[in-house]
Amino acid sequence: MPRVTILCAAHAAAPPDETINGVRYVRRGTKMTVYREGVSALLRRDFGHVDVVVDIQNGLPFFTRAATRKPVVVLVHHVHREQWPVVYPGVTGRIGWWIEHSLAPRLYRTCQYVAVSRATRNELQQLGVDRERIAVVHNGTDPVIPVGIGKSAHPMIAVVGRPVPHKQVEHAIDAVLALRAEHPDVRLHVVGSGWWEAELHEYAAARGAGDTVVFEGQVDERRKHEVYEQSWILALPSLKEGWGPGDRRSRHASHPGRGLPLGRWHEGVDRARPVRCPGRRRDRVHRDARSADQRPHGA
Repeated sequence: MPRVTILCAAHAAAPPDETINGVRYVRRGTKMTVYREGVSALLRRDFGHVDVVVDIQNGLPFFTRAATRKPVVVLVHHVHREQWPVVYPGVTGRIGWWIEHSLAPRLYRTCQYVAVSRATRNELQQLGVDRERIAVVHNGTDPVIPVGIGKSAHPMIAVVGRPVPHKQVEHAIDAVLALRAEHPDVRLHVVGSGWWEAELHEYAAARGAGDTVVFEGQVDERRKHEVYEQSWILALPSLKEGWGPGDRRSRHASHPGRGLPLGRWHEGVDRARPVRCPGRRRDRVHRDARSADQRPHGA
C-alpha cells in the first residue's frame, strides 16, 4: 500500500490515478478547482488512513485544517503579495490576498510551517505566523546531467520555467530583441510549459521576433541540460520566487544568472555568478548580454 499520496490538478500528460515508486498520485480538477477536490477528498476519507497532511500554500491554502484533525504541515515557497494584482487584477486578486495574509494565518494558527528560504520565513512572520513554528528547509536540486555539448557558437540566452504572467518572460523577449541590431544571431530559448504560453507566442509575434525567440515547450531532462550548457546567460525575469530553482541551475551550468530582485536570490546562488538587477530596466540585461559576448566561450 502506498504510504505517500500526492494530490494535484489534472493534466493531459498523465492519468488521473497513478502509483510510481510507491507514491500514489491523484490528479483532480483544474488549477483552481483542485483546492475543492483536495478538501472534499479528505472529508470523504478517499485517501484512507492519514497520519499527517502537507498543505502546500501556493497563494491559496487547501483549507485542510478545516477537513481533518490530523497534524497539518503548511509548506510555503513564498508569499504572493506582488503576484495577486498581476495574475488576478481587481476584486479576485484582493480576495486572494486577503485569504493568504489574513484568513490562512488564523486557520493554521496552531500548525507547523515549512518555508523554503529565510526570506519566506520573514514574510510569514510579517503575516503573523510565529517564528518558532516556521522551519526553513531549502529545496534541493537534481544532479546535473553532463551532455558535453558546450556553449553555443552564437549568443544564447535561456529562460527555463513555467510560462505564467508573473514569470515576466516578456522582459527577456524585449531584452533580446533590443540586442538583435548589434547581435543579429542572438537567440532566446524559452523552455517550459504553462497556461500563459499562447500569450507569449502572440507577444513575440507582434514584435516581429521571428526565429530570434525559440519556444521549446516541455522538454526532457537531457534537452533541458543541453539548453543550460549551451546558454551564455540564464535569465530570471520572474517577479518573485520562493527559492528560484533557476538560481541553482545557473551555478551548475557555470554561467551568469540575470534576475530581478527575488528577495531570496542570495540563498540560492552562494557559489554562482549572479548578476542581479535592482530594478526592471531591460537595459541592464542588455549590458550583461554584451558583457557575456566579450568573454571567451566557456569562460
